[in-house]
Amino acid sequence: SPSDIAAIEQARDILIGNLAALPNMQKLSRQVGINRTKLQYGFRDMFGMSVTQFAEKQRMERAHALLLETAMSVSAIAVELGYEHPSSFSTRFRHYFGRSPRLIRIQR
Repeated sequence: SPSDIAAIEQARDILIGNLAALPNMQKLSRQVGINRTKLQYGFRDMFGMSVTQFAEKQRMERAHALLLETAMSVSAIAVELGYEHPSSFSTRFRHYFGRSPRLIRIQR
């Protein structure tokens, strides 16, 4: 329905705006006013990925941009994107892009 579509788009916007402190599914569904199941299935239908995959993609793309466009340290970028440990961030980044954050920065 149009209201469900609007709620799912609102959920997307909330995720993009809160990369450092992503809400859990229950909180997100409450914020946008639809149940978790409808949000999960609707999100997958609209964006071709789960809410978690979408959030991870947004985080990684933001990290990539920060590495190329700023002089922020890898640790600072990790904190900016809500990772408690820079090593966890680096592992996820390497898994996503196939190269470490430091290598991405060197190769720019």
